[in-house]
Amino acid sequence: MMIDHSDGPSRSLQQCSNSLQQRAEDGNNGLGCFHLIYLPSEVLILMLSCLGIQECESSVKLVSKAFRALCDSQSLWREHCQQTGKLNSQQFICHNFDYKRLYYTTPCVPIDFTSIDEALKQYPNVCHKSTNSSFTITLMPGVYQERIQIKHTEMRKRGQMDHYNIQICAAFPEIGAAIIHYNEENMNLPCISLQQSRSGERVSLTLKHLHVLHFTKGNDIWSGNCALQVDGVNMTAIMTACSFQSDSGRGVGKF
Repeated sequence: MMIDHSDGPSRSLQQCSNSLQQRAEDGNNGLGCFHLIYLPSEVLILMLSCLGIQECESSVKLVSKAFRALCDSQSLWREHCQQTGKLNSQQFICHNFDYKRLYYTTPCVPIDFTSIDEALKQYPNVCHKSTNSSFTITLMPGVYQERIQIKHTEMRKRGQMDHYNIQICAAFPEIGAAIIHYNEENMNLPCISLQQSRSGERVSLTLKHLHVLHFTKGNDIWSGNCALQVDGVNMTAIMTACSFQSDSGRGVGKF
């Protein structure tokens, strides 16, 4: 089943209002003193999704069994995934899909982590809990000023698989996100680098809906003066709807 991103809490305000009125008339002494839990579940899920994961897990679910059930519901976790673009990273979703697991295995920057580098450090934790070597990071709309280094030797420490697939994508494709590396101190440094050791494992880096801007001292593209550097025969970069601009070297370099 393909994802329907428009699916979600679908009751109209008029339907919710009618539901509240009916519940009040059923013995709750009027609208002035009904309990919050009497709100339709669709409305409660939207309210809880605005609080964030930490508040729901540490506070709200401790209020009552009813709120605990709501905080653990797949409907709420689906809403969290939709708000952070994690649903956009999935091509297909089957029946009984585990949205809570998707949320915790797909870091979102800066919601879950403050930087892309911090999110990449979660790769070993995800691979340890799953046989899947794929790892996705979503970026909320904004500008991220950092240099991304993905080294094969680090991947090897994080798992014992022969193929690693890392995906960095904009949480919302229609808006995108930008990664900028501007350095006037060091020579010939790429903005995004994918480097391999002498081992034979393969590493794939997929970038989607990103704008990469680069400038560094020097003019040697063979030493890394480019926006994206792919170094190694088993290193692969896949780019979808991305733009690369280097004001000092080359946009993309494959060595």
